[in-house]
Amino acid sequence: MIKENKHIIKSISSVILTIIFGVSMIISGFILITESKSSDKKPTKTISKESISGFTIDELWTQVNETLKSMGRPDRLYKIDPQKTAFLIIDMQDAFVAPWGSIENPDTRKIVKNINALTKICREANIPVIWVRFIIRKGNINAGLWPLFQPASPYKGRKTPTIELSENGSEIKIWRELTINSEKDIDVVKDRYSAFIPGSSDLERVLRSMGKDTIIITGVGTNVCCESTARDAMMLDFKVIFVSDANATIGKVFHEITLMNIKMFFGDVVTTKEVIGELAKETGMCESENR
Repeated sequence: MIKENKHIIKSISSVILTIIFGVSMIISGFILITESKSSDKKPTKTISKESISGFTIDELWTQVNETLKSMGRPDRLYKIDPQKTAFLIIDMQDAFVAPWGSIENPDTRKIVKNINALTKICREANIPVIWVRFIIRKGNINAGLWPLFQPASPYKGRKTPTIELSENGSEIKIWRELTINSEKDIDVVKDRYSAFIPGSSDLERVLRSMGKDTIIITGVGTNVCCESTARDAMMLDFKVIFVSDANATIGKVFHEITLMNIKMFFGDVVTTKEVIGELAKETGMCESENR
């Protein structure tokens, strides 16, 4: 038994150290984002064959899944119960999604179709749809340290994020291609990466008042606001369902490493198709109607 436990601990440690090393490689220049000198060009990114510390993304996922299996953990921890679930869409605002956005992430537009499909099936299942937006007060009076990390747009010629994401800013609206039901959907404003950190928003109170203990998380960025919200949600005893192909960030490595971390420690990682299939059974609807 002691020998088996040591083997499990060694496996977990190996995965964690590999992930930590991978993140350090990213920070030290594994992903290179360079600002274009042209007024219209976007920053370019270079990813070294999607490998980290000599391992491919697939190999790292294999290590993660084998470690979870060795602990006797099932692939899924939670079942989606519509009566206890809420659907979150985080920061899918013009600043992050629009081609002119001050901190545009082009990959966010690739997940719009999946988010719209999820909002449709969630409404059919009577799961509340909550749009979480990042908005700060004028003059950055409640922005904390964030302006130090985002003093200007990484795109030449674009506006300043701290101005465009402030009250009455031009980029705080939800991206126009996302389907909103203004009569039923809920709007939550936060001023920190995490929507759950004390003082950031009233999301926790909203969820508790509706009797929700499970959240489906989608949006941008996978490794920043979505991950921060997922981490704090789990620590507050909310069950986290993190949708892999309905979250986006800059670079596949950042995205995949975050998904591994979520699955190991903070929640279930699923696909849009899996969520739709599970909820379609609950509503009696055909899965294809929601794609």
